[in-house]
Amino acid sequence: SSGRVERARRTAYDTSDGLAHNSVRTIYQTRDGALWLGTLGGLSRLSAGRVTTFGAADGLSSLHVRAIHEDDDGNLWIGTYGGGLNLLRGDSLVAIRQRDGLAEDVVSSILEDDAGRLWTSGNLGIARVDRADLLQFANGAIRRVRSVLYGANDGLQLAETNGGFQPAAWEDRHGRFWYPTVRGIAVIDPDRARTGDPPPDVSVEQVIVNGEARAPGEAIVAGPGRTNLEFRYAGLSLSAPRHLTFRYRLGGFDHEGVEAGGRRVAYYPPLAAA
Repeated sequence: SSGRVERARRTAYDTSDGLAHNSVRTIYQTRDGALWLGTLGGLSRLSAGRVTTFGAADGLSSLHVRAIHEDDDGNLWIGTYGGGLNLLRGDSLVAIRQRDGLAEDVVSSILEDDAGRLWTSGNLGIARVDRADLLQFANGAIRRVRSVLYGANDGLQLAETNGGFQPAAWEDRHGRFWYPTVRGIAVIDPDRARTGDPPPDVSVEQVIVNGEARAPGEAIVAGPGRTNLEFRYAGLSLSAPRHLTFRYRLGGFDHEGVEAGGRRVAYYPPLAAA
């Protein structure tokens, strides 16, 4: 069959129709046919001519929405400028930020590889994080996610990959990810990226008791009174030392492990006598 278009029809939507902001930075269509609009004033959903908006009152961690991605399970991932990632399930939003283990709080693009890892870009470089970790964090099963950040030391001519308009990243037919920078195009093959390395050996280099350095191998006995402890340690990795994160626990004191991030010192305030 054939047909003829007699007159093109265009419908405009703005804040008077419920749009979060008139400056739209990204548009994403989910499998149900709805259009999601990331703006400078929040996140809006356009479906059947109706606009629904999510803002700070709904739990959105930043009103500057830069990237949107729907995974195979229908979860919607929202990248923001300054608020990290947001997970939207139904009408419920959960924020995952740098303080929660995300590489940084600027998320300008979101791509997903075949292994279920989300790749984001921002001011500090290109980062990856397992979607399973993010979901466990959102469900309260873990307190911190594990991210790997690729920057200038990993081959980027410039770490900033913070495109403010879309697409700020693109997947080609071979599964490689392409990122624009002010110094050219960066490309990464997620299948060949370093992953799954065994945890490195950890060495305690120094123990400081009440300001006095002790050799870590000697038996340490503290006198009566309250004791300050400081442990200085290192992860023995020559391949990716900047990517190491640490978790420690002092038996009999910490009920749960302390997430130290990249910090290589464990501090304990005055401890009562045991």
